[in-house]
Amino acid sequence: MSNGYEYDGIYYDSFDKWLDYIIEKLDLAIPPTKDIEDYIDIVIQENTKSIDDYKRGNKKAINALFGKVMKKFKGAETDTVKLLLEGRLNAVETISKT
Repeated sequence: MSNGYEYDGIYYDSFDKWLDYIIEKLDLAIPPTKDIEDYIDIVIQENTKSIDDYKRGNKKAINALFGKVMKKFKGAETDTVKLLLEGRLNAVETISKT
């Protein structure tokens, strides 16, 4: 019996090699925070109604924005995305004054 790891019929002699393969195969690599921040800025610019709703006290409005970011960055840590998104939203002025 071996001490290695196997996936898809491929044998890996170390856990790290096996894990790297799984992360690549399943596209689970964690994106850089800067990439997430840049995309959050785009999402904010494209979703002014959700921003206005959030600024008016509807804290659930963040969920639609969160979903868009998570869809783009499937491997991102959810707590990190939520913190980055909340920080950006709190720094943004209300877009419309109606």
